[in-house]
Amino acid sequence: MDELTTSINHLSELISVNIFKEGEEKKDDLKNRENEIRENLDTTNFQIHAKKVDLKKEGAKNIRRISKPAKSRKQA
Repeated sequence: MDELTTSINHLSELISVNIFKEGEEKKDDLKNRENEIRENLDTTNFQIHAKKVDLKKEGAKNIRRISKPAKSRKQA
C-alpha cells in the first residue's frame, strides 16, 4: 500500500511539473487542478487506510473464531 501511495505521489508531481510548463496564463486553472489531484490523493490514502483497518478487524475476527474451542454437545 505504501508503494502505491509513493507511486501516486510521484505521478502527481510529474503531472504537475508538465502542466506548469505550458504557461503562466493557465496558472490559476492549474493550481485548482493540482489541489483537486491532492484532494483525490488524500481521499485515496484515506480509503486505503480504511481498507487496512477493515482487513485487520476482519483478520482479528477470523483469528478469534478459529481460536475458540469447539463447543461440546449437550448430553441428553
